[in-house]
Amino acid sequence: MKITVFKGAAPAIDPINIADNAAQVAINCRMDSGSIEPWKTPLQVAIPTKAGTILSMYRFGQDVLSDSSYWFNWTENTSVARGPVADDATERTYFTEDGQPPRVTDASLAVGADLPSNWRVLGTPQPKGTLAASVANRGIASIVRSGTTATVTTTQDIEFPVGSKFTPVISGAAQSDYNGTFAAAVVTDIRTFTFTVPSTAVTPATGTISYIYDGTAETRIYTYSWTNDLNQEGPPWVGANESPLVVTVLPGQIVTLTGLESSPSFLDRAGSVIPGSKRLYRSNGGEYMLEATLSAAAGSFTSVSSSLTSETVLAAPYRMPPPANAKGIIAIPNEMMAMYRDKTWMVCERSYPHSWPTDYWMDCDYPIVGHAAFAGGVIVCTTAKTYLVQVGADPRSASMPAFDNTYGCVSQRSISGAKGGICFASHDGLAYATAGGVEILTGGLISREQWQALNPSSILGAFHDGRYFGFYDNGVTKGGFILRIDTGELTWTDVHATAAHVDQRSDALFLCVNHAIVKWNSGSSYMAMRWRSKKYIKPPASLAGALVAADGPVTFRHYCDGLLKLERSVANREPFNLKGGRHRFDEFEIVGSSRIVEVHASNNRRDLV
Repeated sequence: MKITVFKGAAPAIDPINIADNAAQVAINCRMDSGSIEPWKTPLQVAIPTKAGTILSMYRFGQDVLSDSSYWFNWTENTSVARGPVADDATERTYFTEDGQPPRVTDASLAVGADLPSNWRVLGTPQPKGTLAASVANRGIASIVRSGTTATVTTTQDIEFPVGSKFTPVISGAAQSDYNGTFAAAVVTDIRTFTFTVPSTAVTPATGTISYIYDGTAETRIYTYSWTNDLNQEGPPWVGANESPLVVTVLPGQIVTLTGLESSPSFLDRAGSVIPGSKRLYRSNGGEYMLEATLSAAAGSFTSVSSSLTSETVLAAPYRMPPPANAKGIIAIPNEMMAMYRDKTWMVCERSYPHSWPTDYWMDCDYPIVGHAAFAGGVIVCTTAKTYLVQVGADPRSASMPAFDNTYGCVSQRSISGAKGGICFASHDGLAYATAGGVEILTGGLISREQWQALNPSSILGAFHDGRYFGFYDNGVTKGGFILRIDTGELTWTDVHATAAHVDQRSDALFLCVNHAIVKWNSGSSYMAMRWRSKKYIKPPASLAGALVAADGPVTFRHYCDGLLKLERSVANREPFNLKGGRHRFDEFEIVGSSRIVEVHASNNRRDLV
């Protein structure tokens, strides 16, 4: 028996039938070069800011290469994604924590005593309350005559520029000469205009005098929206009948709006109300144009402009906030993000991660467990089927077909983007989904019964360096498996992580182990590894000796029919004797922290060269 190229484990296959160079057990080791190499010990880089078991973590400050700053951490399952908008200079970051509404933070909020130290609830709420309107003519303070010229002083600024002409319609004067329609009135100041009257008109005019403009009535539609301190605008107000406020206005009349909500529900982490502002919009039947920006406290507004020239219009579709129970937020291509709740998958308005129009929602046949993005779209995992969502540049064009060969997902935390697709824990094994379909990667390596014994619903997954790292807790043991998806090499680790984060900037895997944040394979020493051979059928002549070629001392064990016959430390490549005896099967095990390049056993020691 001579092994110079070592392979990983395949527990689904009987130990007698696995390949001659495969393992029954391979713990804390890798075989990238064909030899057995131990992983380096994890390197501690930070301590979580929260007490308790950390279930999720994320390194904020992606624009700076760092292992120690800044580690967001949560004791609840939490999905985190950096905002996809290209011109964002504040590293706006979005997260969904179990039992909490979706949230957003950025560089001005996140960094403090606890991480994230502050945030805002994602999305801006729709205004509530009853919006009402009253209509009145424009006020006149006085009318005096000099000869045939009447000079009018108004109570509000005149809309037209000085020197221009307009046609006022005056009413309410006790003297009839001042009531009526007067063509070619001239604006002489911001609050005065003149027109011609008979020289016999009584001066000054008396009464409660007002004016409008000559013309026909128009229908105006009013609404308003909230904007939070992150400049994220929400959906517009609608009344009890789901309609905006409709007002009939004669030309020049002033509209006073009352009932504007003055208590926005913009809350920070401490529950404090964060000041925002209101945007008032008006339409004559076309687009809603911005008329005014109001303070949060403003409960009323007087609309004095007969026409608007604003270039700002109310966005369509409306900027609806996401549902409070939406979760699993991820970034997807084309400056969009996606979440889900129950059986519904949803995507945000492009470039507006706070806006989640219901027009973009799609339903699955089964409850959604989780999802992940890859170059070909988004894989949506449900309790029974797997779907491929292809969004493109317009969320309205998204489609969601189900795969024919499909598997249900049993752990949201197991879902991880992988090379060309995603991986997730199913009932039958580790599934790998691409645009072409779904397959079980562990089918020939771990039997369904062995997989179930791991408690797949407990699996936490992360994909790094071409490998899927799966950490499990079956109530008796905790550990992990490591599967290289290109070669199918399976190994195990006695490291158990409660949270994981793959840092794309540093191309590193970070784990939370025993309430410490560690960097995988980065310590100064090596982990203790164990590799156990297949079960060899004993040759006619007993094995006489063996040798181990390693970079340092290791422990060699020889088992006969499952019983330990020899254990010795091996410090060099010199052959050593094996104990014979009556037995049927031989097995070999090597334990240590040094690279192993060869194991050789023979019934003739002269063969050991």
